[in-house]
Amino acid sequence: MLQDQQSSHLLTTEKLNNYTYNLDCVVHEYTHAVTQSTIQGNHYMNDYGAINEAYSDVIGNCVEMELKATADTDWLLCEVSGETLRCMSDPNRYNQPSFIGDVFYVPNAPTPNGINDAGGVHINSSLIAHAACLLHENGMSFSDEVDLWYTSLQLLTPNSGFRDVYAALVQSARSNGMDRYEPILKDI
Repeated sequence: MLQDQQSSHLLTTEKLNNYTYNLDCVVHEYTHAVTQSTIQGNHYMNDYGAINEAYSDVIGNCVEMELKATADTDWLLCEVSGETLRCMSDPNRYNQPSFIGDVFYVPNAPTPNGINDAGGVHINSSLIAHAACLLHENGMSFSDEVDLWYTSLQLLTPNSGFRDVYAALVQSARSNGMDRYEPILKDI
């Protein structure tokens, strides 16, 4: 009986810890700490929380792919665990919006909570994260993406919205000598 309980506990623990074996997930969580300390006062809800999630998804995937810790080319999150959470190259695949107003878009919630994903923080993150795929498809390296996104993060405030992120990305591209990507950013 005790052995059955221990085996059951191990299976449960193994299932709960699958994400810790994903480099993109580990870097994703670390990036939350960076975002929190950079944009102090950022409330993890609605658009602001989605921006936070997007930065974590982007940096996590860029690091994972730069280090060749995955064979993934679809910009999946946590694919190594066997339970993929999001697809940055095709957001609709995991019920995320490709644009504001998309059938999967979650409007800002007056009372963000666990039932509405704190106003769509995980769901609407695709509105920003998808840009990373487009930049890479147009020739930007993973290490340049990390520089671009990290620099743009320094330009955001707790009240920054989606448009502010794109403006920060354009400024970051200019600051990092990546001007050739500015038209792509403006078209997103």
